[in-house]
Amino acid sequence: MGGLITIWHRNLCAVTGAIAGAFVGTVFGLLLVEAAAPALTTAELLQIALILALVAWLCLLVLLASWLHYQLSAIWLPALVNAVITAILTVLLAYALKHFPYLAPIVGAIVGTLVGAVLCRFCEPQTKAVAK
Repeated sequence: MGGLITIWHRNLCAVTGAIAGAFVGTVFGLLLVEAAAPALTTAELLQIALILALVAWLCLLVLLASWLHYQLSAIWLPALVNAVITAILTVLLAYALKHFPYLAPIVGAIVGTLVGAVLCRFCEPQTKAVAK
């Protein structure tokens, strides 16, 4: 867990991925507990993941835009991509571990951290050397 905390200190994308993943994992884990590990098709899992991704994305927008004062125009697309990829992977992995639904939030936080850290590499502005 120490490695995750180190990544969170340096990488906002990893933090937002972890938040989205933990949210999706918690809600999907509760679904698995309540429904006693239902048999779901891949299409149903994707529908669940996309619905949860939308809610997680809206939560991230509230967090980043209103509380942390980031410009909405700068964060809406990276946050959406992060939330969708994290939600899909979290739902699929949590369903694979459906006999251990209480691990879903932890799986989501780890998946979100890793997805956010990878995606952050694509969002960082490229510095260009200035000729003198």
